[in-house]
Amino acid sequence: LEQRVTMLNRVAEELTGWTNDEARGKSFNLVFNLSHENAEYEVVNPVDTVLKTDHSTTSSNHAIITDRYGNRFHIEDSATPVKDGDGATTGVVLIFRDISERTAQNERIAYLSYHDHLTGLYNRRYFEEELKRIDGRRHFPLSIIMGDINNLKMINDAFGHLAGDEVIYATGKVFKKFCRPNDVAA
Repeated sequence: LEQRVTMLNRVAEELTGWTNDEARGKSFNLVFNLSHENAEYEVVNPVDTVLKTDHSTTSSNHAIITDRYGNRFHIEDSATPVKDGDGATTGVVLIFRDISERTAQNERIAYLSYHDHLTGLYNRRYFEEELKRIDGRRHFPLSIIMGDINNLKMINDAFGHLAGDEVIYATGKVFKKFCRPNDVAA
């Protein structure tokens, strides 16, 4: 009820950087350094929420825990009131798990949905959506420069697809080199 840690399991020790003995009696906010993945937003203290509402709560998938050494982990958490035999709340149990791997995988999937895996440039899908967005007076004048790799099929047929991929990759590097920060290379 005082928002002090009474016990950490092994996983909590790993994700906070505190041992059970070090954390016992310390303020929840000191041991559990929670934040939102976007610095513009805050994460609500789940223990606070449970103590105020007397109901369980779960976090969004944007929560970050920073251990005492500065390492950051994406987490999911849930907090539930602990009740005595009479139904009175005596504390809160916080359960959380590291979802950093899943978050990284989702970010990779999102990246690949709009980027060419070989060149890292935006793909046609992104280009078509971006073109719809910028096709208006506010963005005029609008310039589009298009290029073509001559004889790519012949390169693939004569030297193999790896050689063709090298040509595509090199072409992508040229595009990146000559594009300004606000340009869209796809």
